[in-house]
Amino acid sequence: MRRAWVNVVYGVLVILILSGVGLLLGGYAAQADELPVLSVTQLQQRLGKPVRRDGQQVIDLQQFQIDLSDESFRRTFYGEIQSSLQTGAASLGLDLSASHILGDLDLARLGLRTPLLGDGLMGLLPDDAQQQFILDRRATDAARRTVSILRGRLSLNDAVVDGHLQAQDTYFLGQLDAHNVVVTGPLTVTLARFLRRVDITAGQLRQPCAFN
Repeated sequence: MRRAWVNVVYGVLVILILSGVGLLLGGYAAQADELPVLSVTQLQQRLGKPVRRDGQQVIDLQQFQIDLSDESFRRTFYGEIQSSLQTGAASLGLDLSASHILGDLDLARLGLRTPLLGDGLMGLLPDDAQQQFILDRRATDAARRTVSILRGRLSLNDAVVDGHLQAQDTYFLGQLDAHNVVVTGPLTVTLARFLRRVDITAGQLRQPCAFN
Protein backbone atom coordinates (compact mmCIF):
# COMPACT_ATOMS: atom_id res chain seq x y z
CA MET A 1 0.00 0.00 0.00
CA ARG A 2 2.80 2.39 0.94
CA ARG A 3 4.57 1.76 -2.39
CA ALA A 4 1.29 2.39 -4.22
CA TRP A 5 0.94 5.76 -2.50
CA VAL A 6 4.55 6.61 -3.37
CA ASN A 7 3.83 5.79 -7.01
CA VAL A 8 0.68 7.93 -6.96
CA VAL A 9 2.50 10.87 -5.38
CA TYR A 10 5.38 10.50 -7.85
CA GLY A 11 2.94 10.41 -10.75
CA VAL A 12 1.17 13.53 -9.52
CA LEU A 13 4.49 15.35 -9.14
CA VAL A 14 5.51 14.40 -12.68
CA ILE A 15 2.19 15.69 -14.03
CA LEU A 16 2.55 18.93 -12.09
CA ILE A 17 6.13 19.44 -13.29
CA LEU A 18 5.21 18.76 -16.91
CA SER A 19 2.19 21.02 -16.61
CA GLY A 20 4.38 23.74 -15.16
CA VAL A 21 6.87 23.41 -18.00
CA GLY A 22 4.04 23.56 -20.51
CA LEU A 23 2.60 26.67 -18.90
CA LEU A 24 6.04 28.24 -18.80
CA LEU A 25 6.68 27.59 -22.48
CA GLY A 26 3.19 28.80 -23.28
CA GLY A 27 3.95 31.96 -21.36
CA TYR A 28 7.08 32.53 -23.40
CA ALA A 29 5.14 32.07 -26.63
CA ALA A 30 2.51 34.54 -25.45
CA GLN A 31 5.20 37.01 -24.46
CA ALA A 32 6.80 36.77 -27.90
CA ASP A 33 3.47 37.52 -29.57
CA GLU A 34 3.07 40.64 -27.43
CA LEU A 35 6.49 42.07 -28.28
CA PRO A 36 6.99 44.33 -31.32
CA VAL A 37 8.81 42.63 -34.19
CA LEU A 38 12.20 44.21 -34.85
CA SER A 39 12.34 45.49 -38.43
CA VAL A 40 15.39 46.51 -40.45
CA THR A 41 14.31 50.15 -40.16
CA GLN A 42 14.02 49.94 -36.37
CA LEU A 43 17.35 48.12 -36.16
CA GLN A 44 19.08 50.87 -38.13
CA GLN A 45 17.44 53.56 -36.00
CA ARG A 46 18.63 51.93 -32.78
CA LEU A 47 22.13 51.44 -34.18
CA GLY A 48 22.28 55.11 -35.08
CA LYS A 49 21.22 56.28 -31.62
CA PRO A 50 23.00 54.36 -28.83
CA VAL A 51 21.91 55.17 -25.28
CA ARG A 52 24.12 55.76 -22.27
CA ARG A 53 23.68 53.14 -19.57
CA ASP A 54 25.92 52.71 -16.52
CA GLY A 55 28.45 55.06 -18.06
CA GLN A 56 28.70 53.17 -21.37
CA GLN A 57 27.17 53.65 -24.81
CA VAL A 58 24.80 50.77 -25.56
CA ILE A 59 22.74 49.66 -28.56
CA ASP A 60 19.27 49.25 -27.04
CA LEU A 61 17.38 46.29 -28.51
CA GLN A 62 15.37 45.49 -25.40
CA GLN A 63 11.86 44.02 -25.56
CA PHE A 64 11.70 43.06 -29.21
CA GLN A 65 10.77 39.90 -31.03
CA ILE A 66 13.84 39.25 -33.17
CA ASP A 67 13.31 36.70 -35.93
CA LEU A 68 16.70 35.24 -36.82
CA SER A 69 15.06 32.31 -38.59
CA ASP A 70 14.56 34.66 -41.56
CA GLU A 71 17.74 34.42 -43.64
CA SER A 72 17.57 37.92 -45.12
CA PHE A 73 16.95 39.62 -41.79
CA ARG A 74 19.56 37.42 -40.07
CA ARG A 75 22.24 38.51 -42.54
CA THR A 76 21.36 42.20 -42.01
CA PHE A 77 21.16 41.80 -38.22
CA TYR A 78 24.61 40.30 -37.83
CA GLY A 79 26.28 42.46 -40.45
CA GLU A 80 25.03 45.83 -39.21
CA ILE A 81 25.45 45.11 -35.51
CA GLN A 82 28.94 43.70 -36.05
CA SER A 83 29.90 46.81 -37.98
CA SER A 84 28.51 49.14 -35.29
CA LEU A 85 30.08 47.29 -32.36
CA GLN A 86 33.54 47.25 -33.88
CA THR A 87 33.66 50.79 -35.32
CA GLY A 88 35.64 53.36 -33.33
CA ALA A 89 38.09 53.18 -30.48
CA ALA A 90 35.46 53.19 -27.70
CA SER A 91 33.68 49.91 -26.90
CA LEU A 92 29.95 49.81 -27.56
CA GLY A 93 27.61 47.50 -25.67
CA LEU A 94 24.54 45.57 -26.82
CA ASP A 95 21.39 45.12 -24.75
CA LEU A 96 18.99 42.33 -25.78
CA SER A 97 17.28 42.14 -22.39
CA ALA A 98 13.67 40.88 -22.31
CA SER A 99 13.73 40.19 -26.04
CA HIS A 100 12.50 36.97 -27.60
CA ILE A 101 14.93 35.68 -30.21
CA LEU A 102 13.45 33.23 -32.68
CA GLY A 103 16.08 30.92 -34.14
CA ASP A 104 19.76 30.45 -33.32
CA LEU A 105 21.82 33.29 -31.84
CA ASP A 106 25.53 33.18 -32.70
CA LEU A 107 27.35 35.74 -30.57
CA ALA A 108 30.61 35.08 -32.39
CA ARG A 109 29.11 36.67 -35.51
CA LEU A 110 28.70 39.95 -33.63
CA GLY A 111 32.41 40.28 -32.88
CA LEU A 112 35.44 41.14 -34.95
CA ARG A 113 37.06 38.02 -36.42
CA THR A 114 40.83 37.89 -36.25
CA PRO A 115 43.52 35.18 -36.51
CA LEU A 116 44.76 34.15 -33.11
CA LEU A 117 48.29 34.77 -34.32
CA GLY A 118 47.48 38.23 -35.66
CA ASP A 119 48.82 41.33 -33.88
CA GLY A 120 46.62 43.94 -35.55
CA LEU A 121 44.23 44.22 -32.60
CA MET A 122 46.68 43.94 -29.75
CA GLY A 123 46.80 47.71 -29.27
CA LEU A 124 43.02 47.79 -28.68
CA LEU A 125 43.02 45.02 -26.08
CA PRO A 126 43.49 45.46 -22.34
CA ASP A 127 46.49 43.83 -20.73
CA ASP A 128 44.57 40.81 -19.38
CA ALA A 129 43.13 40.07 -22.83
CA GLN A 130 46.60 40.29 -24.38
CA GLN A 131 47.90 37.83 -21.80
CA GLN A 132 45.02 35.44 -22.58
CA PHE A 133 45.84 35.68 -26.29
CA ILE A 134 49.43 34.73 -25.57
CA LEU A 135 48.41 31.76 -23.42
CA ASP A 136 45.96 30.48 -26.02
CA ARG A 137 48.59 30.75 -28.75
CA ARG A 138 50.79 28.39 -26.75
CA ALA A 139 48.04 25.95 -25.85
CA THR A 140 46.18 25.49 -29.14
CA ASP A 141 46.75 25.05 -32.86
CA ALA A 142 46.96 28.81 -33.22
CA ALA A 143 48.03 28.82 -36.86
CA ARG A 144 44.58 27.61 -37.95
CA ARG A 145 42.44 29.28 -35.33
CA THR A 146 40.46 32.49 -35.66
CA VAL A 147 38.61 34.13 -32.79
CA SER A 148 35.84 36.67 -32.38
CA ILE A 149 36.31 39.68 -30.10
CA LEU A 150 33.38 41.41 -28.40
CA ARG A 151 34.70 44.51 -26.66
CA GLY A 152 31.56 45.95 -25.05
CA ARG A 153 29.07 44.82 -22.44
CA LEU A 154 26.44 42.27 -23.52
CA SER A 155 23.08 42.02 -21.74
CA LEU A 156 20.64 39.12 -22.13
CA ASN A 157 18.73 39.57 -18.87
CA ASP A 158 15.25 37.97 -19.05
CA ALA A 159 15.76 37.19 -22.74
CA VAL A 160 14.48 34.04 -24.43
CA VAL A 161 16.62 32.41 -27.10
CA ASP A 162 14.33 30.01 -28.93
CA GLY A 163 17.15 28.06 -30.53
CA HIS A 164 20.86 27.35 -30.26
CA LEU A 165 22.97 29.92 -28.35
CA GLN A 166 26.55 29.86 -29.64
CA ALA A 167 29.76 31.66 -28.70
CA GLN A 168 32.60 29.42 -29.85
CA ASP A 169 36.06 30.97 -29.94
CA THR A 170 34.73 34.27 -28.61
CA TYR A 171 36.58 36.68 -26.32
CA PHE A 172 34.20 38.69 -24.15
CA LEU A 173 36.14 41.77 -23.06
CA GLY A 174 33.13 43.37 -21.37
CA GLN A 175 30.85 41.85 -18.76
CA LEU A 176 28.10 39.43 -19.74
CA ASP A 177 24.76 39.81 -17.97
CA ALA A 178 22.31 36.97 -18.61
CA HIS A 179 20.25 36.85 -15.42
CA ASN A 180 17.11 34.75 -15.89
CA VAL A 181 17.88 34.02 -19.54
CA VAL A 182 16.05 31.07 -21.11
CA VAL A 183 17.72 29.02 -23.85
CA THR A 184 15.49 26.35 -25.40
CA GLY A 185 18.21 24.90 -27.66
CA PRO A 186 21.79 23.82 -26.93
CA LEU A 187 24.37 26.18 -25.46
CA THR A 188 27.85 26.01 -27.04
CA VAL A 189 30.66 28.15 -25.64
CA THR A 190 33.68 25.98 -26.43
CA LEU A 191 36.95 27.90 -26.27
CA ALA A 192 35.16 31.09 -25.22
CA ARG A 193 37.02 33.45 -22.90
CA PHE A 194 35.32 35.72 -20.37
CA LEU A 195 37.57 38.55 -19.20
CA ARG A 196 34.98 40.30 -17.01
CA ARG A 197 32.10 39.39 -14.72
CA VAL A 198 29.54 36.86 -15.96
CA ASP A 199 26.06 36.68 -14.43
CA ILE A 200 23.84 33.79 -15.48
CA THR A 201 22.00 33.39 -12.18
CA ALA A 202 18.51 31.88 -12.49
CA GLY A 203 19.17 31.04 -16.14
CA GLN A 204 17.30 28.09 -17.65
CA LEU A 205 19.07 25.82 -20.12
CA ARG A 206 16.76 23.24 -21.70
CA GLN A 207 19.29 21.19 -23.69
CA PRO A 208 22.92 20.03 -23.33
CA CYS A 209 25.72 22.54 -22.92
CA ALA A 210 29.22 22.36 -24.40
CA PHE A 211 32.01 24.06 -22.44
CA ASN A 212 35.77 23.86 -22.76
